[in-house]
Amino acid sequence: MKVHIGGKPYACQFCPYKSNFKSNLVEHIRTHTGEKPYACTVCQREFSTKTNVLTHMKIHSGEKRHACKLCQYKSFQKANLDRHMLTHTGEKKFACNLCQAKFTSQSILTSHILRVHTDNPLGPGLNSRSQHVFDEVDQTSSLTSNKRNGKK
Repeated sequence: MKVHIGGKPYACQFCPYKSNFKSNLVEHIRTHTGEKPYACTVCQREFSTKTNVLTHMKIHSGEKRHACKLCQYKSFQKANLDRHMLTHTGEKKFACNLCQAKFTSQSILTSHILRVHTDNPLGPGLNSRSQHVFDEVDQTSSLTSNKRNGKK
């Protein structure tokens, strides 16, 4: 009922995040505290949410339910199959704001910016224009990730 009344009663003490559900706030706060209360029973890797540990544990089972219909690729996680499908469609969702080049993944775009648009591709020699691009890329990635995870 709280959802329909308006307002989000659960607020983060560290940032402007608000939620209708206390459980969502608890999970969100872990992004600030670094708490990871869920551990994989096979390799002991720790996770901040139960969903993430359950998804991770599929790696150990060897089960790869998500198969490409165009080739032999299989994955345990749908997100990996979705990323793989870009190799068949040629879709390039990630555009460089400096030269309009487009890429199939965020990591390839970041590598491009470091390699092509910085004085020192090894690190700290970023110029202010490139740093601004990284800031925009980070914001865009967060928005894309949040939409993918059903968050606003």
